[in-house]
Order: sequence, then structure tokens, then C-alpha cells
Amino acid sequence: MRASEQYGSNHAASSARLLFKQSCAELCFGFDAMKLAGFLLLLAGFAIVFSAFLMLASQPARAAFVIAGVVVEIIGLALAFRAHIYASAGDEH
Repeated sequence: MRASEQYGSNHAASSARLLFKQSCAELCFGFDAMKLAGFLLLLAGFAIVFSAFLMLASQPARAAFVIAGVVVEIIGLALAFRAHIYASAGDEH
């Protein structure tokens, strides 16, 4: 087998593996589910911050929960943003 034939068969096999991984990820998890999870994390982070202000009296505990809520919101925003980028990149192809 020539080197060019071997490259062609390896390239086709790797392309098929990449296509399978992409379609499996889309079928199993879906980008819409990622967006939904991101927005739910945003909502959960807001709920953590809001409940910390209502229920906690001490400043250190309140500050810790506010920081935790903001971190959860940032994670949710990043997840929703990544899902949107992946979905729009898939539309271009």
C-alpha cells in the first residue's frame, strides 16, 4: 500500500470517527439541553444570591453565599454561551 493510499484511508477513518462523535453528542445531549442547563444555572445562581440576602444575617456568611451564587451564574452563562457557539458553528457547515 502506498503512503498516499494509507493517508487517504486513515483520513477517511478519522473523519468518520469525528462525525460519529459529533452526531452521538448531538443525539445524546443536544445543544438545546446545554442551553437549558446554562439558563437553569443562571436562575439557580440568582436564587442563591437572593436567598442569601433574605436569610443570612452575618456579613461573612452572606458574602460567601453571594460569591458562590455569582460563580454559579458565571458557569451557567459560560455553558449557555458555549452551546450557542457550537450550535451556530454547526449551522455553517
